[in-house]
Amino acid sequence: MRGRTAGTLFVFKKYMHSTIGMLLQNKSDVLPRYLLMMALLGGAGGAPGWDDIHSLLQAFGRRLFGRDFNLERSLRGFINDTFGGKIDPGLILHGLSRYGFGVPALLDLMGSLYTGTPGRGFDPRKEGQNIPYPTIDRSRALTMGNILPVDVGKLIGPTKDINAAIADQTQKASGAVFSVGFNIYKALVDNNLAATDPKRWERAVPRLMGSASKAFRFWNEGRERARIGDLSAPSIVKFDARDTEHMMEILATAAGYQPLRVQGAWDNIMAKAEVQKFYEDFAASGAEKLQHDLDRLVVDKHCILTEGVMRMAWPGTTLVAMGIEVDDPDADYLYETRMAILWPLDEHGLFIGEDSYVGGNGFEGIANRKVDPADIILYRATESAA
Repeated sequence: MRGRTAGTLFVFKKYMHSTIGMLLQNKSDVLPRYLLMMALLGGAGGAPGWDDIHSLLQAFGRRLFGRDFNLERSLRGFINDTFGGKIDPGLILHGLSRYGFGVPALLDLMGSLYTGTPGRGFDPRKEGQNIPYPTIDRSRALTMGNILPVDVGKLIGPTKDINAAIADQTQKASGAVFSVGFNIYKALVDNNLAATDPKRWERAVPRLMGSASKAFRFWNEGRERARIGDLSAPSIVKFDARDTEHMMEILATAAGYQPLRVQGAWDNIMAKAEVQKFYEDFAASGAEKLQHDLDRLVVDKHCILTEGVMRMAWPGTTLVAMGIEVDDPDADYLYETRMAILWPLDEHGLFIGEDSYVGGNGFEGIANRKVDPADIILYRATESAA
């Protein structure tokens, strides 16, 4: 990345790599202070390489064990279980930067000295109780993000469209300068939004103009919406310009900041999309022929446990793509291991997750366990069942 051209095109990557080099050259004094400060401001996500580790673990979990292992989601569950929901997991995972560096909570606490009403603290669901002040999420701006030029986990993990994954990571590796061209192209060929919709062009124009456009939409429409149509699009977050804190969030958006209410809503949507993609990719792999022979079932108010021997017929072509040699790619092979699955429930008794744990590597020796097609019985809904 030396020279004027390379230094200009990859200026942001150059800054990040220079920072890493500086830390490695000062391991005894600067590095410990940096890690301590980032733990306070950025939480676990402030550690260099956090995003790369998160993505790789998720890809290996899907590729090797057929499970959707999401490090952040697992840590959120662990924190909630450990502290009984008294500490917001976001504070540990993303630090003070997730909550405007604690400024809104501090101002609200100071206001409680006069009103007697407890402040909102770090509860992301609460607005200011005494002093209205927008909570801005700066965690993404503070942390390094991916250190590697591409998200390796997205490339090695199972996916329905490897070409789309390669194209997405090519744009990511090209840096911020080339991404401008990619964003302009995406805006030009966007089929979800009308050409007159300002949301379509917000990523293609300079950041200042895009932020101003977004803030105007929040004020004019009273909401942030999905990228599907315009007036018919579902609302992500609602804004009331007559509410002081909401109006301050709109002004903060115009200045280029992201309100926590908006970021939190998008995070929830992306988390659901990741889970959906996992099951879509799993179905596309052809390994949907499975049997969970249960010998243990535990049910309580908050969770259901199912445990037993899991058997899955994996297509030979999928195993070959995973690097496992088989003698007949057109045949199915038996994946078998003991598996326990936890199904957490919400207050309405609906499933909100699936955490699976295996007692061994079901792929070990799978090439020697060819499945006889006669041993597979597929469920088909009959007219009476339908």
